Amino acid sequence: MTYKECKEYIRSDYYRITGRKNDGMFKMWLKSHLETGFHFLFWWRLAHLDRFAFPMRFISRYLGIKHHICIERFTDIGYGFHIVHGGPVVINYYAHIDR
Repeated sequence: MTYKECKEYIRSDYYRITGRKNDGMFKMWLKSHLETGFHFLFWWRLAHLDRFAFPMRFISRYLGIKHHICIERFTDIGYGFHIVHGGPVVINYYAHIDR
């Protein structure tokens, strides 16, 4: 996944929570510390980048353990996904979550 595609996914998840479309990545990152589900999902989406994915996967895995959220790396999740509560959440690899 390219950075542009990843940014679109994160922006759609952010829009689902706040209703704002034009905030930058830094503002979305700040908001991610207030919403547990979005905090995990922000880093989970970044873990799918073509480059520099290893540090993002490590952070995503750490946050998954911390917040009791387990979403397999190759799970197909579409735009605008929102995890309402922190955990425990388990989503199987074979799940296809679409808009």
